[in-house]
Amino acid sequence: MRWQVNHNQWVDLYALLEIRREAKRREIEDAIIARGADLLVFSFARGSSELVRALQHYSPDFRPILLHTPSRRAYDEQLLWHESGDSRARPYDDWKAEILALSSTTRLTQSLQHAGQSWKERVIRNLRDSEYI
Repeated sequence: MRWQVNHNQWVDLYALLEIRREAKRREIEDAIIARGADLLVFSFARGSSELVRALQHYSPDFRPILLHTPSRRAYDEQLLWHESGDSRARPYDDWKAEILALSSTTRLTQSLQHAGQSWKERVIRNLRDSEYI
């Protein structure tokens, strides 16, 4: 698998991680850890290859995009559009800014909903889920 940024400035994160697009969550997590270790090793080497620069630039995107199911679906869709030359394909940085903003808004909304539950509801739910009852 050869990674590359195409002419529309789209990066194949799967190729950077050296995994299949169908990879399961555990495989992705393992690949992220392995690439992080690679970066650590590369940091002690002299010079910097194109691969190392790409890993340094895109590694912060691995987890929020590939491990968050809605973001991953949207990423896969864009990746296919870029590969097929579809007019709906967007530049990576524009797409990333929008999708990460949407996913963080969704997470914030879920957090606020959870925090909005009354103390009594949370205690009852926790007691129901407890292994001691």
